[in-house]
Amino acid sequence: MRENPDLPFTTDEYRGRLDQVRKAMDRDGLDGLMVHSPESIYYLTGYHSVGYFTYTVLVLSATGGATIVIRDLMKKMAEATSWVEDVQTWTDLQDPIVTTRNALEHQKILGRSVGYDQQAWFYNIGHHKALVEMCADTTFKESAGLVEAVRRVKSTQEIEYIRQAGKTCDAAMEGCVAAIAEGATENDVAAATYYSSIKAGSEYLGHAMLIATGKRGGLGFTTWDRTPIQKGDLLFLEMGGTYTRYNACLSRGVVVGQPSDMAKRLCEASRGALERATEAIKPGATSAQVDRAARGYIEKQGLSEHFRHRCGYLIGIGFPPDWGEGRIMSIIENDETPLEPGLVFHLVPDLKIDGEIGVIYSDTVLVTETGHELLTNYPMDLVIK
Repeated sequence: MRENPDLPFTTDEYRGRLDQVRKAMDRDGLDGLMVHSPESIYYLTGYHSVGYFTYTVLVLSATGGATIVIRDLMKKMAEATSWVEDVQTWTDLQDPIVTTRNALEHQKILGRSVGYDQQAWFYNIGHHKALVEMCADTTFKESAGLVEAVRRVKSTQEIEYIRQAGKTCDAAMEGCVAAIAEGATENDVAAATYYSSIKAGSEYLGHAMLIATGKRGGLGFTTWDRTPIQKGDLLFLEMGGTYTRYNACLSRGVVVGQPSDMAKRLCEASRGALERATEAIKPGATSAQVDRAARGYIEKQGLSEHFRHRCGYLIGIGFPPDWGEGRIMSIIENDETPLEPGLVFHLVPDLKIDGEIGVIYSDTVLVTETGHELLTNYPMDLVIK
C-alpha cells in the first residue's frame, strides 16, 4: 500500500476495510472481486473524480493485489487521491473491457472465481457480456452488497466527516430561509442555498437539493425552475451538505404569509413523526420499530394516505445521482434488522398531497452506544416569512 499524505483516512483504516472485504470474499469462495461502484472504490482506496461516470473498476485479488482500471485522462488523479500503486488505463480509442481482462490476468485471477455487482450503475449488461466472452474459463459470481456490508457501520473518522457535512447543511438551510420571500423565485432561493452551503465548506452534492413552492411541492423529486413564490405558499425543502464525499441532509417547513390549515397539519405531522422516529433510534431497536414510531404518529393525525415513503435510509458516501445509502439499508416497514452504533440515517417522514402541497421535516441521525445524536441542528419550528 503506497503512502499518500492526502488520503482522507489512515492507511491502517484502509487495511482494515480491505481485510473485512477479503474475509467476505473468502467466505463466498471468491479468488477476486470487481468493484464498479464509485462510492465503494472511494471507500476502499480514496480514489475519486467527477469522471466516475466513465468506465472504472477496482480489481482485488484474495491474496492482496489491487488494480484500478480507469480512463487514461484520470491516471494522475488516481495517483493523487489513492494508495493504489497499479493503475491500468484505457484511452478513448480502446475498449476498457480489454483492459479489465488484462487486469484480471495481472492479478492472477483470470480463469478463477471472480465476484461482480450486477446492481452497479456504471457496469452495464454490455460490459458484462463482453467480459464473459473474453474470459471463457473464468467463473463470474454475483456479489452485490459485499463491500456495502463493510461500509454499513461508520468509523469514528467517517462520523466526523458526516458531522462536518451536517454543519454545511445547516448553513444551507440558513441561506435558504433568508432568501425566501413573496415574489422571489425558486432560482433565487436555490442560488442563496448553494452559495451558503459551499461557502460553509460543502463540496458538490451527491443529489440536487429540493426546492419547490406551492403546488409544485406536492410533486415527487422536483426542484427549482424559476417559479415565483406567492403569499400562502408552503415550500418543500430538502437540504444537503457534503464533506470529504460524506453527506448529511435536513428538511424543514417554511410558509410565506399565513399558512393554511392543511399546511399547518402537514407540518405538525411531519415534525412530530420525525421527533418520534428520532426518539426511537437506539442500539437494538429494529428498523420496523423506528418506522412504526413515525408512521403511527402520522396515522393518528389522519394523514397516513399522504405518507407513501420509507421513513429513512442509511447515509454516508455519495456521488451523483444519490447522496444516500438506501440500497444498503433503509428504515422501513416490516424490517426487523436491529440498529447498531455507527449507523447514520437520514430520517424522512415525507408528506404530500399529490400535485397540491407537500412538506418534509428531516434530520441526519447517528446511532450511538447509548441512543442517538443529531448531526444536523437547525431549529424545528415552522418558519413563517
